[in-house]
Amino acid sequence: MRRATTKQRGIDIVAKRGDEGWLIEAKGGTSARTGSPRHGKGFNQNQIIDRVMKGFYTVAALAETPERNGARIGFAMPRSPTAERYIGMVHTAMATLGITMLWVEPDGSVAEVLA
Repeated sequence: MRRATTKQRGIDIVAKRGDEGWLIEAKGGTSARTGSPRHGKGFNQNQIIDRVMKGFYTVAALAETPERNGARIGFAMPRSPTAERYIGMVHTAMATLGITMLWVEPDGSVAEVLA
């Protein structure tokens, strides 16, 4: 498994589960930048919407890239009512593209839904 840091560009998580490859775009729920005024504070509604939009674009582009090489595409982010509402607006497109939503629960567990 390979993970990108918050300052690196590219696919956030490249992983294998058995014979199955995964390319995962991950969005957090707070600012990861130490020293930022928002560090450790949950995002507001507009920031969550921004993360959903950027994440959706990224996973949709991943679904089209030759780098995919048969890997599953995942979009991971903290579950919240706002995030669920906006992901719900594109869930048909995500399913069509074969993108799996990976909701990160408050306890750190991951719920796999869609596609």
